[in-house]
Amino acid sequence: LGLIRFLCQYENARAFCLSVSDAGFPADLWTASQDSVFMRDSLERGFLRTAQISKPLVTSPKLLSIEPIVEDMLERCYGAKSKQEVAAFVRSARQQVLRAESR
Repeated sequence: LGLIRFLCQYENARAFCLSVSDAGFPADLWTASQDSVFMRDSLERGFLRTAQISKPLVTSPKLLSIEPIVEDMLERCYGAKSKQEVAAFVRSARQQVLRAESR
């Protein structure tokens, strides 16, 4: 609970996000979008804009069982050496998701 209170303060969340490279942005996306630190380059601006328009997923037992499959697929795709390898990872993940949904 203490960490949540700490991160609810924009300056603390900002410092955390700047210290931890993959922490993303503070939860206050509007303030982050006004902060030059998070608007430095087009990639950061794009990620921030995407976060602003994204909607949270509905939590369900099926989604929770599928999430690790999707995460694993994405990690494998990042390390893929060809488009064919990416396509194979996606096909495999799709089959795993279909099996998980049929349970």
